[in-house]
Amino acid sequence: MKTKNQITNRILSLVLALVMVLGMLPMNVLKASAADTSTESVTIDLATVTQDILLGENHTYSLDGGATYTEYVGNLTFTGTTAYSIIVNDGAGTHDIILDNVSMSNNNENGNIKIAAGEVLNLTLKGTNTLTQTGGNLFNCAPAINLGVGATLTVTEASTGGLTAQGGYASPAIGGRWYFTVNIYGGTVNVSPNEITGGGIGFVYNAANTRPTNIHINNAVVNASGNGGYAAIGGGKEVYTDGSDVNITITNSTVTAKVPSNSVAAIGGGTDDKNTYHIKIENSVVSATAGKYYGAAIGVSRTGTVGNIEIINSVVTAEAGNQVAGIGGGPKANVGNI
Repeated sequence: MKTKNQITNRILSLVLALVMVLGMLPMNVLKASAADTSTESVTIDLATVTQDILLGENHTYSLDGGATYTEYVGNLTFTGTTAYSIIVNDGAGTHDIILDNVSMSNNNENGNIKIAAGEVLNLTLKGTNTLTQTGGNLFNCAPAINLGVGATLTVTEASTGGLTAQGGYASPAIGGRWYFTVNIYGGTVNVSPNEITGGGIGFVYNAANTRPTNIHINNAVVNASGNGGYAAIGGGKEVYTDGSDVNITITNSTVTAKVPSNSVAAIGGGTDDKNTYHIKIENSVVSATAGKYYGAAIGVSRTGTVGNIEIINSVVTAEAGNQVAGIGGGPKANVGNI
């Protein structure tokens, strides 16, 4: 019969052996065995949601108004149709989402997708996607993709699909009130205002751009239009600032920009727009048609400021309005180097 000491020694030997085995395992194996609330390859059918989707800190999302958050790894994929919004929360950091044959339509101050101040959204497009704002006045309008101050939107180079986005009243399809960054690095993006007034990519009405804003288009196809004093790509109407820079670069892309009327550029400044525009087009095919009243196709309108316009190894068609150069600005504009 084994003594009490023998049994104790046997147990200690087993514990020691277990500790030695665990010590030989790789750290990633130990991590995998720990409790893990993250989920890979998450796909959310928007037709099933009952309120706005919130994207929180540490790559998490909430479908219940922020009561609970679930971590995801990689990209968060959305499909289907909804009247709710996707909101990147304050303090959420960087999020990576895929729109895969999505249709979103509403009319609220968030827009279809809202990116809070200083946050980053990497967006990959698959299939055909539509974002529509239906707000018809200044009290229920927003861009379809609404960027807060200092926010960044990147349409990734992995995009193989398209996006058609329409902004609300006096709003662009993509843009905001303050400075922001928009990178379109892939896919086909069609941006337009509603039937009354607004732009394609740029500022809302009466914006206050206090720091440099950047709009970069690379390896993409972009079709943009503006109306009612808003540029197709660039300025909004009555942007009251004192010389903040707006940098627009188009490289390795095909871009069409049209504005049917008003004193506004197709690519560049809007009506009564006090920003300074720097525009570079390289290795691209660009067609720009300005409003018929004092709008340069690429540059600014009757008034406004152009810092530099640089065109390198590109095919550019520029059709201007009355008494304005196709590339440059109107009779009272300040035009730098072309």
